[in-house]
Amino acid sequence: MVACVCLLAFAIMAVFALGFIEYAEKITVDGRVAPSAKPIVVTAPGPGRVVDVAVLPSDALEQGEILMRIERRVAGTNGSSDSEQRAIGLARQIQMLMAESVAAERAHLDQLALFQRQGEQLERELELADDSVQVNLGLFEIALQSKNRLDQLGSNGAVSPQESEAAHASWLRSQRDLHQARSAQVRLQESQAQLVLESRHQNSRYLSQVAAFAHRQASLETEYEVLRNRSHWSIRAPVAGQVDHLHVHANQMVGAGDRLLTIAQADHQHQVELFVPNGKVPQLKKGQTVQMRYAGYPVHDYGTVQGRLKHTSLAPVVAVASGGTSHYQVIVAVERLPEGMEQPKADLLVQADIVLRRQSLWRWLIEPMADVMDRL
Repeated sequence: MVACVCLLAFAIMAVFALGFIEYAEKITVDGRVAPSAKPIVVTAPGPGRVVDVAVLPSDALEQGEILMRIERRVAGTNGSSDSEQRAIGLARQIQMLMAESVAAERAHLDQLALFQRQGEQLERELELADDSVQVNLGLFEIALQSKNRLDQLGSNGAVSPQESEAAHASWLRSQRDLHQARSAQVRLQESQAQLVLESRHQNSRYLSQVAAFAHRQASLETEYEVLRNRSHWSIRAPVAGQVDHLHVHANQMVGAGDRLLTIAQADHQHQVELFVPNGKVPQLKKGQTVQMRYAGYPVHDYGTVQGRLKHTSLAPVVAVASGGTSHYQVIVAVERLPEGMEQPKADLLVQADIVLRRQSLWRWLIEPMADVMDRL
């Protein structure tokens, strides 16, 4: 009985495996990295001298970023022109203005720190003055009650005139002390209010000074840029991307149209050229997924790179990467690079796994038998 149950379970599992588990037929091919767009060549707009270079090879670039400056050279002239001397003078004025701005900021911060110390001192003195007013107010009330009681007893002849006069004098002293304490309290409150007002005036003066500095600096910088543009060319990145190669260096003389640098565009993903045997090409489909491994990027560190089949050549090509045999060229567009992987250089060797078809184990077992029956 147990054997029958086991056989039945095995048969069910076998049917499930044959019907639902898929078999993937795939091939592994070689290839290489190829750029999907030609690099942009930036050339000199005219003759001149490279004054400074702001980028290095492999630097990432934003569109419009300044790459270098070229000092214009006019035929028959040597040395610095008047506009260049004026630009140098403006640059010095800008530096001096920035130094004045920094000094003004430091003076403002020092003054605010002084106001803070003075305010804390006044706060402590005002607390003592408040305590003094409370103490003198209590003494005044005691002296007043004593004076009134002795005046009442004196009218009845119960106390001597000397005692009444002494109580009256004590009341006058307490009244005077209370008045002095309150006067000191009011003076401290007025000093505190005056300090707050001076602090506000200081902030207002500093903000006005900052606005004047900013206006003056903006005016000087505008004039400086105008003069620099007259005597220099500012070479900017025409597209976002990466510096592929620098052809010049600082202080180098260039002519109109000379190459300055080349930029690999960032908005084009790199592509991979794969070389597929002739008999496997009909089974490929445009858009199908391809898993690739790059030389120098171990799979256990970076994983595989995924791409999609983009194009297949119309005629066979002789591929050096595939041993010089005739293969079809298949272009794969890379979707996304693994985290930490840099943009690979062109001609980097690649190995790719391409799934030709998927079928159930049942069909995979039956097809060879069907082929034999057809032949019979």
